[in-house]
Amino acid sequence: MKFRVLGCFGGQGPGFNLSGFLIEDRYLLDGGAASSTLSFEEQTKIDHILLTHAHLDHTCGIFFLADNVLGQRQTPITIYSIPFVINSLKEHMFNNVIWPDFTQIPNADSPVGLVKGRSGAILYTGDTGPTKKIWKVVASVKELRAIISV
Repeated sequence: MKFRVLGCFGGQGPGFNLSGFLIEDRYLLDGGAASSTLSFEEQTKIDHILLTHAHLDHTCGIFFLADNVLGQRQTPITIYSIPFVINSLKEHMFNNVIWPDFTQIPNADSPVGLVKGRSGAILYTGDTGPTKKIWKVVASVKELRAIISV
C-alpha cells in the first residue's frame, strides 16, 4: 500500500504542514495539506476524501483543491464524513460567502457576470473562468466594450 504523509501538524509554517495523508494517490485522509503539498496533477488524481472533523487544519486544503481541479476532472471528488461535518462545511465554508459552493458550479444557467450601463457592457467571468455557453450569450451583446477574465 502506498501511504504518504502530507502533514500532521496543527498549524502551518515552514517545514510544518497541516493534517493530511494520501493513500494510493487516490484517497485523501483529511485535507489540510492537500493543496499546499500536492502538485496540480496529483490533486486531479484524488477521487475520495475522508474528513475526520471540520477543523481548518483538517479541511482548508480541500477548498483550494476544489478550485484547482474544477474543469480538470471528468468525475466529482467524493467527500465522506459524518453528517455534522458535511453540514458544517456546507453551512460555513462552501456557502458562496466564505468560499464558492463547488457542489453547485459551474452552473450552465449562470456561468459569469455581465455588467451593462449606458455606455456599454462589460463581460466579467470572475475567477471561475469563461464557458462555451458564455461566448454564445455575449455574441448577441452589441454594446460589449470589454471582457475581463481573471
